[in-house]
Amino acid sequence: MKSGAQSTISKPSPTAHAGTECPKCHEQSIVRHTDGIYYCLSCDFKRNLSQKDKKDSPQGPGGFVAFLGLLWLLVLILL
Repeated sequence: MKSGAQSTISKPSPTAHAGTECPKCHEQSIVRHTDGIYYCLSCDFKRNLSQKDKKDSPQGPGGFVAFLGLLWLLVLILL
């Protein structure tokens, strides 16, 4: 054993989430590595849940404005 202070690298220990099934391999082997990052121990699945998916972000007023425009055209045609 060496004398003096030994430096150890602290790595976050994976935390198992009981009952969490991997969407790719369907095994219950999902672990949390760091805040919001989850890995599957059985396959190469990885997901960062701390960032919003683009599909979850709002689209803005574009769709609503297009709907109102089409509704307005429909009203004009019916008159």
